Amino acid sequence: MIFKSLSLGLFILLSSVTFSQEIDLAQSSPDIEWSKIENKSVELIFPDFLNDKSLYIANIIDHYSLFVGRTYGLVQPKQFSLVIRPEMANLNGFVTLGPRRSEWFSSSSFTPILGGAEFYQALSIHEYRHVVQFDYFNKGFTKGLDYLFGDAGISLAAAVGLQSWFFEGDAVWAETKYTDSGRGRTPRFLSRLKALVLSDKVPTYDEFVNRTYNNNIPNHYVFGYVLITRAVNKYGENFWQRVLSKVSSAPHPWRLLSAFESVSGEDFYDFYNDTMSELKKKWSKDKLASNSDTPFRENLAAKRVEQKIYYLHYDLDSHWKIMEKNNGGNRTVAEIPFYKEISQIDFSKKYAVFNQFVPDSRYLYKEKSVLTLVDLETGAFKSLISGRRLYNPSFDEEGRRVMAVEFDEKNKWKIVEFDINSKQLRSFQIKNENIVEVKYFDSNKVVALVVNSVGEKSIKLIDLSHKKSKTILKYSRNSISELSVDKMKNIFFEAQYDGAINIFKMDRKGELSQCSDQKIGGYYPSSNGRKLLYSGEDYNGSKLYEVPLSKCKKVERNSILDFNYLGDSPSDNYGNFKLEHFPLQKEQYTKNKEKYSREDYGSLNKRLVTPHSWSFFVGRGYGLSINADNYLRTIGISANVGNDSEEEQLYYGANISFKKYYPIFNVGANKTYREVELYNTSSDLKWDEFDIDLSMTIPYLYRMNLKNSVTALTLGAKAVDIANSRITSQEQVTTSEKYNNAYIEFQTSFSKERKFRSIVPAWGISYNAFYEIAENKDPTKSSYQFYQNAKLLSSGLFKFDGLKLEFMSEEQEEKASAYRFSPVGSQEGDYVFSRGYSYISVPKYEKYSFNYFFPLGYPDLRIWALSYIRRVKVNTFYDLTNISSSFLNQKLESAGAELEFESTFFRILPIDFGVRFINKITTKENVNEFYLATGLAF
Repeated sequence: MIFKSLSLGLFILLSSVTFSQEIDLAQSSPDIEWSKIENKSVELIFPDFLNDKSLYIANIIDHYSLFVGRTYGLVQPKQFSLVIRPEMANLNGFVTLGPRRSEWFSSSSFTPILGGAEFYQALSIHEYRHVVQFDYFNKGFTKGLDYLFGDAGISLAAAVGLQSWFFEGDAVWAETKYTDSGRGRTPRFLSRLKALVLSDKVPTYDEFVNRTYNNNIPNHYVFGYVLITRAVNKYGENFWQRVLSKVSSAPHPWRLLSAFESVSGEDFYDFYNDTMSELKKKWSKDKLASNSDTPFRENLAAKRVEQKIYYLHYDLDSHWKIMEKNNGGNRTVAEIPFYKEISQIDFSKKYAVFNQFVPDSRYLYKEKSVLTLVDLETGAFKSLISGRRLYNPSFDEEGRRVMAVEFDEKNKWKIVEFDINSKQLRSFQIKNENIVEVKYFDSNKVVALVVNSVGEKSIKLIDLSHKKSKTILKYSRNSISELSVDKMKNIFFEAQYDGAINIFKMDRKGELSQCSDQKIGGYYPSSNGRKLLYSGEDYNGSKLYEVPLSKCKKVERNSILDFNYLGDSPSDNYGNFKLEHFPLQKEQYTKNKEKYSREDYGSLNKRLVTPHSWSFFVGRGYGLSINADNYLRTIGISANVGNDSEEEQLYYGANISFKKYYPIFNVGANKTYREVELYNTSSDLKWDEFDIDLSMTIPYLYRMNLKNSVTALTLGAKAVDIANSRITSQEQVTTSEKYNNAYIEFQTSFSKERKFRSIVPAWGISYNAFYEIAENKDPTKSSYQFYQNAKLLSSGLFKFDGLKLEFMSEEQEEKASAYRFSPVGSQEGDYVFSRGYSYISVPKYEKYSFNYFFPLGYPDLRIWALSYIRRVKVNTFYDLTNISSSFLNQKLESAGAELEFESTFFRILPIDFGVRFINKITTKENVNEFYLATGLAF
């Protein structure tokens, strides 16, 4: 994955609601017509309107296939399948298994996060490197797991034996090694690590791998790139090939570090510490004057509006906030969803405008980037333009118009202009070039940051009245971004130079000046014509600077062009890579055009009937399960068959999921073994059950202004055949029955996004309900089941505290002769009844639960290499369960406290565990127990 996608948040959000069936929403919208071309390196599946771009993608993958696998001894890796998803607003790409494939989002580069690389060029190396990693890893013991479990076996071996920093760091190394750009050549990529190294706050290896609540640390891409690169520099380019080979032979949680030591002869922890010491030495000339213990905070994107300064603030205890600074005081205007790597914000006298990423209501591979206005007086939100992909907005001088760039439905980039009443005014497009940023120069001219077909960036002055453009800074690989224009017509922008990002100014005469001298980074320039406001990165995040424009120092224009901006520090030259130019890159758009045969591509293909994963461990006993999905994930098939070890009977099941259209349809058939303990007796009711199930699920996703919601309605019907029904304590002839079942399930959640260190969101509600009827020709055997669960979450009395109130009830037909359903509540957690009391099937119960959470500390405690504890928290609780039936009415009460440890086991498994004290009020007993936490998801 080229970098963490916002879409991942939606998968996490979906996982917080427990559905009776797995819901897969990872499809594109159904109106796309898909095509396919292929060469020896890639089978490319793409929307038909990207036919021209598809040639470039196929050719550039084929070009880099000759290089990317060399350090793993793979001169020509085997062909892989690639799906181009054209409807995403965020830029990303990933490689995965089940089935083996890569998927790229076509939204291209609208941010400097990739440095000076062309978007598809970076993906063709970075993601192809992941393909190579998986293919080379599939040997030895891992190959055995492949035979046993298919793609699931390879994924298991990789998850257990490797770390994400290895995969991503190695891919960033490759994208830097084989180009003249790549993230390893932009100081933006390593800036936070540089701040930590120079301030002697380098995380330990376990803090890095397991994360910490005590500081903001770079992600695994950054640390991984540094570790991979230094090992290559020290031990040779084939070093990681030898390490990976050893890990594949016996993958286990400690294997990567032991393999490193085996190949290098050096203890990994010594290597890690020496790497950080080496970085500190090489960066020593950039050490800042102060090293305060200020907690991590970000202050950026400031703009002076008359006597006020508006800016963004973030810390570990808050969301991003719009702040107003006036006469020495600070006021919070509003909390907003903001991602500094891929969002921009601007201010006028009355409003702030920014873009936020929102999902489609159904398809995870479809997003929008909504322009949003925030009233700076009231903090109220207003969607200026929705339903489109719009980026990097800015106001005109009067604050009456907004200019932005749009990535339209045909994947073309253009300038669009709106008034603040949402009316579109003008648009402009440059053929064969992408406009990624735009700012007003005057009422008819704009300054634009433009990317050409090979990824080089230029600044142009565009006359909207005459539809003409003029280049004022020529194309280069420099990581230029964040344009700004003041009333004196000075143009400001960020650019890299000699190991840091800094602010540069171009005046009306075209003379270039450097206006900041930050050792780590200077960002987000704005000027009122006399002074420059910008954000400077320091050891503890970033802070605001305001300097007179007279302090700007003239520099030669070529100093930031033609690779003159590269220095000799780790910030942009850690690997000492040779610049790998690609002079024929532009030719890849038309190369071999006559040799490609374009075909229509649909959902029915060989991949659908070719299993990608299987297992011989199914339920109890032995059997075989298989799974198959087409590449577009619009149809999935699963099946299992085997012999039950207890009953020595055949069991089997199959399911087909149709996921192309808005409702998701599932058709399944299953034979299962059922057993229910009869309440208040020593008898069990046992039977065999065969059912054919047809269901339809209608999902709905929502995200806007820090609010998230997931809703799904499922309607289903079953034909159920009961055989061999008997009560274990009675000698009687077994019976067989047929039932017609119908069910409805409704689940919804709505919450505010959680802050980084909050235990629960500031507020959240959820409600799940399930109702099923089973009809038999004999009314005494018909039955019903109704289950519901409601939760309320809120913040507590103090900053990090949290409150959860929960109500759960379940009801079935009481008659002994009636059909018995599988209980829903017993599948959802640790205790169904009040904590301390065992669950037994009863006709009806109601449960009320009160929980109050608060943190005890953030120890970052390593327990050997087994577990790592990030946070310790306490939950005090009270539970009340009412059981009611014709023969028994009972109240079960308990209260107590839980001491819970939020931890990661073996550096790979996030498992919370705890100890619980329970006072069973009803039975007047005390219980102490160890438990694995079920989490606070709702």
